[in-house]
Amino acid sequence: MTVIRATEVRNHFVYRAYDAEGGLLYIGCTHDIKKRWTQHCMDNPHWTSITASLRMAGPYSFEVAREKERSLIESLEPLYNTNRRRYAEFMAKKRWMRSRAEALFEGIGRGALAIDERIELMQRVEDEADEKFPGIWNSHNHPISGVPERFQPAPPRP
Repeated sequence: MTVIRATEVRNHFVYRAYDAEGGLLYIGCTHDIKKRWTQHCMDNPHWTSITASLRMAGPYSFEVAREKERSLIESLEPLYNTNRRRYAEFMAKKRWMRSRAEALFEGIGRGALAIDERIELMQRVEDEADEKFPGIWNSHNHPISGVPERFQPAPPRP
């Protein structure tokens, strides 16, 4: 199927996925909801399995649908979407962890430590990062262990 993205063609929809309690899980944009949902179910079972309802709006042109999707993600912050703020916080944590690991290895040299000692040192870095950045979840401190970091939900808002 060819997707026509001309501004006058209205063949795209914006959809929202909700859990049973009405919590907003995800916002997306597509021209083929069945195909897109199948992709989500294969790639993201950690949130599609708890989706109780989908709500769709449209049809819109591709540009209008994408802008609505971006705007809604920024304003509503669904649990499983990544927005600019959340991504910036995640990257700040990653930079801090890299810097902290370099500081701990400075003067020792990575090759001077046994593998189990390096693992222990990196676990220390992760533990310190979790304390310093408590709102940024990742695969080892998330209640749904093993979920890849890019799919981690946002922590509850204070």
